[in-house]
Amino acid sequence: MLAAMGQRGELYDQIRANGFHVTVGEAKKASASIAVPVFGSRWRVVGALCIGAPADANVAASLAKLAPRLKRAAESLSASLSYDDDSAVQRVTMARSTWHP
Repeated sequence: MLAAMGQRGELYDQIRANGFHVTVGEAKKASASIAVPVFGSRWRVVGALCIGAPADANVAASLAKLAPRLKRAAESLSASLSYDDDSAVQRVTMARSTWHP
């Protein structure tokens, strides 16, 4: 989220260029994740979409393969949240209440 909020530095520049970030063993030794930013109105960062997985030898590549789909999902959610009216909140609530794996 720091990269999306404008943090300076080489790592953050790379994250912004990619539009996502994969971590392995950063928060916990046995975990990995990929995250993409979610924006609200006026391009303010409101959160992130993240997928977590157990860390193993191939997890970084596996998570990176999910980046295009995760980015599309974040872009769609960001578009919904960028509206200032209540209908956007209703659309997100409706999607959440009907979604299932």
